[in-house]
Amino acid sequence: MSKNISNKVIAVLDVRVLKLYEAEGIKILNMLMQYSIQSDVDHKQLKHEGFRKQKYGQASFYDPHSMPKDLEYLEAAQKAANYIKKFLVANKSYNQLFLVANPKMLGYLRNTMDNNLKSILVKEVKKDLVKHSLIDIEKIVFAV
Repeated sequence: MSKNISNKVIAVLDVRVLKLYEAEGIKILNMLMQYSIQSDVDHKQLKHEGFRKQKYGQASFYDPHSMPKDLEYLEAAQKAANYIKKFLVANKSYNQLFLVANPKMLGYLRNTMDNNLKSILVKEVKKDLVKHSLIDIEKIVFAV
């Protein structure tokens, strides 16, 4: 019973924003913090320049094989994991973590999280709920 009433942190995120909510039991109390995790670097690929200095859209063997959107997801996941880790180190009273993000972001976040965060991770919700209200997030996260 006491494990059900422990302090929880709910991290709701997408590629641009990370929102941290405080929950106790099955009730979200308030939003703790909001961070911008949008990438500062523009990962847009330029057109390939050929031998005649003409630009065309066809890729070359020497061009990078990473998609720009994947790089944005990776950087956002790294920033989010660092913010969550710093917050939990500063506030030791939280002992459970819930992640809410789209499936692609959850995959990148899972790869960038360290073992301390993975040990307190309780649930992952595969939905993008950044723009939803507290009540909607609460219903989806704590649904049985």
